Amino acid sequence: MDKERRKNYPHNPHPRATILYFEGSCEPNNPGGTIGYGAVIKKNGQVIHTLSGRIEASRQNSNNVAEYLALTKGLEWLLDNDHKNDRIEVYGDSALVINQMNKDWGASGGLYYEYYRDALDMLPHFPDIKFRWIPREINTEADALSTSHLTDIPKTDWSDPDRNKWK
Repeated sequence: MDKERRKNYPHNPHPRATILYFEGSCEPNNPGGTIGYGAVIKKNGQVIHTLSGRIEASRQNSNNVAEYLALTKGLEWLLDNDHKNDRIEVYGDSALVINQMNKDWGASGGLYYEYYRDALDMLPHFPDIKFRWIPREINTEADALSTSHLTDIPKTDWSDPDRNKWK
């Protein structure tokens, strides 16, 4: 996205909202790669917390699992740090996650389903929460956190007879 288009993109967080940006990655295989996840939490325009992590390669990993993991970790932090009564705005570049959290799309299974249910189960704790999609080019801070743990990862060959060592 060029600078002019990004400048004109309607991304206007409420000035008094607590903002959660999330991002997940699954590299170098999707599914089956190593997950990196990241979240940035801001209040009054300032970063108040960042979180990130890595989960080693598994056949149960996918980019959607990574996205939901980033979201649930961010929501857990908000709950654990007494932000549940704040006005919460959640931004991510995963159309799947945003549309499912807004209940525009359903979910009936998939590798990510457990994390989807975890996120749904947390929503009643937030009386004022909104989910909004943004382009990846705007989600740069969370994206950088999610990929920061994914350097020098070997590609997993799931056709290898020893693949059962990967669970």
